[in-house]
Amino acid sequence: MSTFTWYLQGTTDTEIAETDILQFAGMGFNSTIIVGDYNKSTHVKTSAGADKSSANTPNNNRYVSSNQVSINEGANQSLSTVVDSEATLLIKIEDTSDFEVEDAVFYVYNGTSVATPPADLDFQVAEVGDTDFTQALGKGDALALDDKTVASTEQNYYIVASLSPEDFGTRTGTMRFEGVLI
Repeated sequence: MSTFTWYLQGTTDTEIAETDILQFAGMGFNSTIIVGDYNKSTHVKTSAGADKSSANTPNNNRYVSSNQVSINEGANQSLSTVVDSEATLLIKIEDTSDFEVEDAVFYVYNGTSVATPPADLDFQVAEVGDTDFTQALGKGDALALDDKTVASTEQNYYIVASLSPEDFGTRTGTMRFEGVLI
């Protein structure tokens, strides 16, 4: 049976457990993102409300434009120059037998219906190596990920992710990865 493990990358990667929250924030943990601005920090928040990633110097990817990103609030750079270790998310798929992955997609939805985007959120994502961001709101607008055609017991996806609220108040969404393992 395959296992899927999500990590917030940083100096040391932080595993995102099923009950954890990937928190996009302003300048620090639990801080507000101004409407129309994008996250300036990213954290893993436990179900008890603690910053699970605080000691790991987590990566932050902030959307600047359709093809520009700021890594950890550094200078703007071309999205196409981002390397694996700079991405916010690592999705690791492992199995005891070799496998490949086809038709993989990544998106955020409202937590109930995969076709319905979360309310009042702009979610910009890219796979490392992409030249432009994708606004991945609901399954119909998912980011198409590269096929993994070299059989292995481990396949990794590196995702650049950034979020902006479009209205005041707390906003939530559920991230989803889908793919066919062969």
